[in-house]
Amino acid sequence: MDIGALSRLNLTNFRNFNTKSFIFNKPLILFYGNNGVGKTNILEAISLIGKSNSFRKSEFEEIINNNGYNNFVIYSEFINNDIIQQIAISFDKNLNKKNTKINNQDISSSKKNEYKNYLTNFIAITPQIEQLFISGKSARREYLDKIVCELDNQHSTRLNKYHKLIKERINILQKYKNSNSKISFEKWLDIIETQIVECGIAIAFARIESLDFFNKAMMTFNSNFPKSLLKVIGDIEQQISIKPAVEIENYYLSMLKQNRQIDMESFKTKFGIHRCDFDAIFCNKNQSAQLSSTGEQKLIMIGITLARAKISATYKNQPTILIFDEVTSHLDEKRKNDLFCEIRDINLQAFFSATSISLLPVNFQNNDLIQLIEI
Repeated sequence: MDIGALSRLNLTNFRNFNTKSFIFNKPLILFYGNNGVGKTNILEAISLIGKSNSFRKSEFEEIINNNGYNNFVIYSEFINNDIIQQIAISFDKNLNKKNTKINNQDISSSKKNEYKNYLTNFIAITPQIEQLFISGKSARREYLDKIVCELDNQHSTRLNKYHKLIKERINILQKYKNSNSKISFEKWLDIIETQIVECGIAIAFARIESLDFFNKAMMTFNSNFPKSLLKVIGDIEQQISIKPAVEIENYYLSMLKQNRQIDMESFKTKFGIHRCDFDAIFCNKNQSAQLSSTGEQKLIMIGITLARAKISATYKNQPTILIFDEVTSHLDEKRKNDLFCEIRDINLQAFFSATSISLLPVNFQNNDLIQLIEI
């Protein structure tokens, strides 16, 4: 098994399982069985080892087995350079506390950030994520920034600072509205808006540069799996490639100042990089994802997921695991084969769920790379 491979998983009081144990000895693992037997629950448990939240957006209390238990435990073992690393995740309903242990040592939330590059990176695609391009702009922005954060360690810090400044500006506008002394508030607004512009343009640059790198990675797929080109759609972002930075800053500042009255009344900042959208151009048809069919959107999201995995495993050299929940059911034989060939070539571990072995590509149904586990 390669570095970062999950070799053991033990579940206790997790969803529909009182206790359940698995040993993994192949890079590609398929959980198969009838609907409702718990295949997605197992994938959720695997993803929780490396993520702070469930990909189902569930509260931890909802994850506990409903047979009167008060806690759940996920115990896992990974092989890293032939050394077994143990990671355990637990949640106690009575204490309302999640606990993470690495090699039997308690790890606090702040301490976990120090382990970020050491821990395996879990990248999941679910039926919900496949609907990204028919969702609202905020969902697409959130996904865009998730991609950027995987490439730029400072992006999350910039985003937090930016949103804090936006809230502060709205608070100042409300005080300005009810104040008799306007001059001091205008100076205060000038300072905050300058900081918003500096931070906002840095975020816009990071988004554009990250997607440029991302697009180059996608073009290096060894298989024929469909490719797409990602882009940011926004007023500021579109100007970055054609105008000097000073001109963009002045324009951004002028728009914030011009919109003060509107923003004051609406309690929202109407203009800025927090209003941008995210799109993908499906290369097979040179067409926007938002204009593509449901099947094409599915291919686009799978391609994006593969590119994220390739960047993580190949360029960042980080242990990476892919999680695919029921993604092969609507793919034709060629697309399924291209998908599995690309995962094989990236050389990482991947977990799949399906109702039947027949949903595997024919070339992989009796392949030495595949471990079949019936649930």
